[in-house]
Amino acid sequence: MIEARAEGVAAIDPSGALAERRFPAGGTLGHAALLLIGELHERAAGACYWNDIVGIVGELAEARRDRWAGDLVESPERLASGDGAARGAAAGRVDAADRIGGG
Repeated sequence: MIEARAEGVAAIDPSGALAERRFPAGGTLGHAALLLIGELHERAAGACYWNDIVGIVGELAEARRDRWAGDLVESPERLASGDGAARGAAAGRVDAADRIGGG
């Protein structure tokens, strides 16, 4: 499904038929992943390293402190890693995976 949004166009696969993961996921992680994609796109002039990802996610979390899960807002590293925003962003924007690394 293609959905027009204020930020642009989102390709959404709510059934999970087109990917091994549902995207976007719900909750704080899913919202962070969607917003991270937009930030990566805007900052795509050069390489984006892990510290950059954590910083971006930290900025997003601080701006949404009252709406996102408190334990994740307090730990941008945790929000960005594992099954967090960076993984969701990579699933939603394949070329972002080339910029996401651990270093």
